[in-house]
Amino acid sequence: MKAKITLILSLVLAISTITKSQQQPILNQQQLLQQVIKPNFVVEDVVIALQILNNIEITGNEIDAFLNVKRTLQSIIKRVQDSSLQTTDQIRVEITVQTAQDMLTFLQRGKFSGQVAEKYKRFIDAIVESAKVLSQTTKK
Repeated sequence: MKAKITLILSLVLAISTITKSQQQPILNQQQLLQQVIKPNFVVEDVVIALQILNNIEITGNEIDAFLNVKRTLQSIIKRVQDSSLQTTDQIRVEITVQTAQDMLTFLQRGKFSGQVAEKYKRFIDAIVESAKVLSQTTKK
C-alpha cells in the first residue's frame, strides 16, 4: 500500500513537472510580449505611420490588435501636439513588444509613394533598434 502511494505521488510529481516545463516557454513568450521597448521616433514618421495604417485592409479577427496600434499612434501624436514638438523633432515613446509586433505586421501591408519610403524605413528601424536594445539587456 505504501509503495502504491509513493508510486502515485511520483507519477503526479513527474506529470506536473513535465507540464510545468512545457508551459514555461509559453509563459516566457507571453512575458516577452508584455515587455516595453523605447523607440525614438521622428514626429513626422509617426504621422506617416498612422496614415499608412488608416489605408490598410484588415480581417475581422485583427480588429482588437489594429485598434490598439491605432490608439497607440494617436496617443503619440496627441503627446506631440501637447508638447508643441516640430515635425523634425524626435520623441521617445514606450510601447509593449506585442504592440510593436502588431504595428510592424500592419504597416507591412501598407502601400505608399516612394517619397514616403525613407520615413517609413526610419520608423521601422526605430522599432527594430529598440527591440535589439531590449534583447541585449534581457540576455544579461
